[in-house]
Amino acid sequence: MKTVSALALVIFFALVIQANALYSAAVLRFAAASREDYRERERVYAALDEIAEDFTTLLGESYDDYRSAALRSLASSYTGLSIEDAGGVKLDFCTDRVLSAPEFAPFFFASGSADAFIARRNAFGLTTDKEDWKALLTEDGYACASGYGWLGEGDEESFAARYLAVSHGAELFPVANRLSGVNVNTVNPKALYPIIASSKPPLVDGKTKARDLAAAAASGPVTKELLARVLDAEPDHEIFKALAVRTGFWKITLKVEGKRYTGTGIVAALPEKESDAVKEYRLIERRLVRAR
Repeated sequence: MKTVSALALVIFFALVIQANALYSAAVLRFAAASREDYRERERVYAALDEIAEDFTTLLGESYDDYRSAALRSLASSYTGLSIEDAGGVKLDFCTDRVLSAPEFAPFFFASGSADAFIARRNAFGLTTDKEDWKALLTEDGYACASGYGWLGEGDEESFAARYLAVSHGAELFPVANRLSGVNVNTVNPKALYPIIASSKPPLVDGKTKARDLAAAAASGPVTKELLARVLDAEPDHEIFKALAVRTGFWKITLKVEGKRYTGTGIVAALPEKESDAVKEYRLIERRLVRAR
């Protein structure tokens, strides 16, 4: 019996040692995988930072267009990089008058009225995620909207200006600046007429202007001079706060075959205080999505 008990103890301790060895090996494998996972995430973050820094190649541009040599060169500099305009119509920066305009509201809002959107905005404030509005928007409205945008300089009547003044004070720059317009070279052309028709004072023959701008952008690019010529409006008309030829926010996506993480970022164009000239680009948001 003593021999059997001794043998059982030997077997028991052998199993314990083996289990500990297996556990230790598993821990080491997990630790190694965690270190590699961390290193990969840091590499993607570093790449996003580097790409954002390379946006300085766009500083000398007078317009932004997907076909421009500068943008195509930047996009081709990194394997797996795609660049798209993250802007659009930032609805919660629009004034209530624009939101409720008869040509604007039916295009953007599923109910045909801006009332529900205005009520939601007043209750919950501003957002950078247009998913928050999706249930309220038409399909085209959702496609043309964006959570990213700048506030038009001098738009003190808007909810956004009042809301931001609470945290920023009277000086709203750089959130309010002269780079607030949607880029006609990259925007969904369906949004052009609702934007033009909702501006004040009314522009003559807005449908023709929207059609001409869409055609010009398709054959592109639309320059600041061409935009002014097509719109045929006074230089201080509010339409030039709504439509422009530069992009205020870019979305970058870095997806490399075989890598576990896809990185996305938002790069903001920061303008000079007294003009629409871009003085720098800054990465303001970055995220990682792990492949399933």
